[in-house]
Amino acid sequence: MGVFVRFRNTPIVKATNRELSYVLLFSLICCFSSSLVFIGEPQNWTCRLRQPAFGISFVLCISCILVKTNRVLLVFEAKIPTSLHRKWWGLNLQFLLVFLCTFVQVMICVVWLYNAPPSSYRNHDIDEIIFITCNEGSVMGLGFLIGYTCLLAAICFFFAFKSRKLPENFTEAKFITFSMLIFFIVWISFIPAYFSTYGKFVSAVEVIAILASSFGMLACIFFNKVYIILFKPSRNTIEEVRCSTAAHAFKVAAKATLKHNTSSRRKSGSSASTPSSTMSYKTNDDSDPNLDNRPRVSFGSGTVMLSLSFEESRRSSML
Repeated sequence: MGVFVRFRNTPIVKATNRELSYVLLFSLICCFSSSLVFIGEPQNWTCRLRQPAFGISFVLCISCILVKTNRVLLVFEAKIPTSLHRKWWGLNLQFLLVFLCTFVQVMICVVWLYNAPPSSYRNHDIDEIIFITCNEGSVMGLGFLIGYTCLLAAICFFFAFKSRKLPENFTEAKFITFSMLIFFIVWISFIPAYFSTYGKFVSAVEVIAILASSFGMLACIFFNKVYIILFKPSRNTIEEVRCSTAAHAFKVAAKATLKHNTSSRRKSGSSASTPSSTMSYKTNDDSDPNLDNRPRVSFGSGTVMLSLSFEESRRSSML
């Protein structure tokens, strides 16, 4: 958070949705802090606080990731962005969606605490040993709390996987996908471990799950950005961001053109072989000897070559 605040006006921080990143970092602080409530002798107030604190902080974190990823995906998939799009993708709507997702978890916790509040109790099942543990009150309440969190994580994983091909400057889709995979692995393994553990080790199992999933999200989402900001400042420039965006835009345009030409040939019954068709975008000066030295972008599903030329004297005006 200190690095993001210090370099808040740099392109890579702005491209990662600066305001939501602050909220996401705050929620991660809450996730780490919620593990402290599990430490110490169980009392009524700690038993009633620890599960809601864990559930609300994780939902706040995942909802920030979900809104940030979904917004970038919608922006890049829009054919012609209008003022209406900008209005609906504005910062106020993003915070509203985060609030609504978190509010659902808050209501689950309120209903749980009202109907069957957790409390501490003394367990005398073992002779000569008294375990002071937390009675969760309702296993169904705990199941709803973890289930809703996993549902948001699954939706977030879907959008992150769908936006994996977007420019890396605008989304950490691949890293978010890995963080959600870590989250699922940790909490899927937590469920049998939680119900097969007895006594004081139940709290230890949940603390390990909270810390492991929190470290996974922190490392996957932010460590790469912090590394670029601190050790690769040459990549933290507006030119780098614009070049990445331009390359992505050319790819999308070429794919659309290839798809349109293929469908046109099929409708007209042409005998030309579409898989081997080749397209090239060049300037009017075809005799330029430096044409072959220009950077190119290529991909499968046919052969499409795009020549991206950014002359130093015209770079800013073209971008």
